[in-house]
Amino acid sequence: MKTQVIITIIKDELCINAPYSAVNNKIYREKGGRFNQRKSVWEFASTSTTEKMISELFGNVNDLVEATVKMDQIDIQGAEWHIGGYKLASRRGRDYLVEIPTGVQLKNGSFPSSGGSMKNPQVAGNNVESMGLICARDFAERENLEIINIGIPVNPLAHFTYSELVMELMSRNVMV
Repeated sequence: MKTQVIITIIKDELCINAPYSAVNNKIYREKGGRFNQRKSVWEFASTSTTEKMISELFGNVNDLVEATVKMDQIDIQGAEWHIGGYKLASRRGRDYLVEIPTGVQLKNGSFPSSGGSMKNPQVAGNNVESMGLICARDFAERENLEIINIGIPVNPLAHFTYSELVMELMSRNVMV
């Protein structure tokens, strides 16, 4: 499994590539981030304030583990389930299926095919007791998550398609 969060630093700019989250997007805006639509990343000045925010939301994403998140540890906010900055599940509309991002796994139970109302979709689980999450080790320890597997290899390029990598290289005048 891969992690859902990729953080890169290019020159003096820090970029966060993570699944859409209304909760996190509000935090990113409050901390001075701006969304780059072309790259689909949040961009920040690389400062100590930004690094502190990332540490609070995600931990040190260079040291990954697989952990178990129990239901009582999940922050349920209507159409999204979170733990810290990690998104665990979301539902775009009442009759949409629940979306589980990269790096998250439903350990038991199931999600019904619809949930909530038209204006207020809800993520609701049937007998869901826990979920698996690839996350930073210090984050897992801070949140008292049960660590199952230590030393998940980090490959930040694994999340990008070949065409996305080629476009990025061309934008930097690396490829002819």
